[in-house]
Amino acid sequence: MKRKEFLNLTQFVTCNFFKTKKTGDIIKYRGCGCVIKLSENIITDNRKKVLVVAGNSVIRLELLKKVFEKLKEQNIEYTIYTGIHNDPDIECVEKGVASYILNKCDCILAVGGGSVLDCAKMIALRISNPDKSIFQMTNPIMPLKKSIPLYIAPTTAGSGSEITMYAVITDNDSKKKLPILTDKFLPLCIALDPVLSVSLPPEITAYTGMDALTHAVEAYISTFSDTFYDDTKNAPSACRMIFENLPVACKDPFNKEARLNMLTASFKAGISFRYAGVGYVHSLSHRLGEMYGIPHGYANAVLLPEILKMYLPKIENKLSALACHCGFTTKKYIIRYNAELFINKIISLNKETGIKNKLPEINENDFDEIIKRTQKEAKLLGCPVILSDEQIRTLLINISK
Repeated sequence: MKRKEFLNLTQFVTCNFFKTKKTGDIIKYRGCGCVIKLSENIITDNRKKVLVVAGNSVIRLELLKKVFEKLKEQNIEYTIYTGIHNDPDIECVEKGVASYILNKCDCILAVGGGSVLDCAKMIALRISNPDKSIFQMTNPIMPLKKSIPLYIAPTTAGSGSEITMYAVITDNDSKKKLPILTDKFLPLCIALDPVLSVSLPPEITAYTGMDALTHAVEAYISTFSDTFYDDTKNAPSACRMIFENLPVACKDPFNKEARLNMLTASFKAGISFRYAGVGYVHSLSHRLGEMYGIPHGYANAVLLPEILKMYLPKIENKLSALACHCGFTTKKYIIRYNAELFINKIISLNKETGIKNKLPEINENDFDEIIKRTQKEAKLLGCPVILSDEQIRTLLINISK
């Protein structure tokens, strides 16, 4: 199948499958201490027992103390499920399902980073679809029932998992990441509370922030961007907020304004790519996470400027528009200059937030497998350019040495 025919088919399936899907009236709260609103909604919705899926630090630092007190006041029981590691696997999901069933819960409160939220979303989806395995759920046209009720508060400003129709779960047997794409696990309520993220160290703040920037940029340059303009129009604003606030959040972790702006930017970036998708940066980053355990945001940060350079002739107009929107230039008619300026600003942002520009963990003996897996995923995405195997090989050499 020719490249153009393939994209037309992919776009047809994507548009027609999701166009009629409604995200529902998701209740959103924003501000310091707003996580308490999730417990109020749980009470209003007449829930009886909650499975709390949370990161270890969330429980250790007692970030949900007031939430738990509020639930206890109303005699609502809760069970805590923690221990979810980075890149959650199938076992993490199934243990969560077992805990939900054993404790006779009727909803999930998820508070954590992208890994925790992805795991919680899949627990919620598996419970409402007990006859479907996670492997079956990777088929985007698999008919699924809506997940059990979800209430979400992110603690990192990166994945946008609170609003996306994606979850990524690792299959430990094959060492592959399994992407699940559905609107069936969208939450009822979302709280963007900066108090939950002030304890993040600068390194994690930087990595997650660059993940959010990558979501916004890849969505904006996607071949599906115009089709889903109502979503991708959020990308320029997300980019500007990240450039302005990520260095502040890294240098001053307790700056709640910067933290809140980063959570908002991540949310906007999540909306941007939920339909339009991502591209080669994410496809390669998934492989590097699978094979070497390289943090997702770190890999994205290194790969993003390099892959944008490879796309440049096809995307210079859009990168120029982003450069203008971010306030990097007022010379909107100097297209190539602006596009290159935007790429250089990403490189500068990496340096300012302490992110190195190399990934020495990559082993040349693995290049063929990395390329094979990358191409398989990338050709299903809205990449503006399909890279050749040799282009990817050259890229891997350049970033590993």
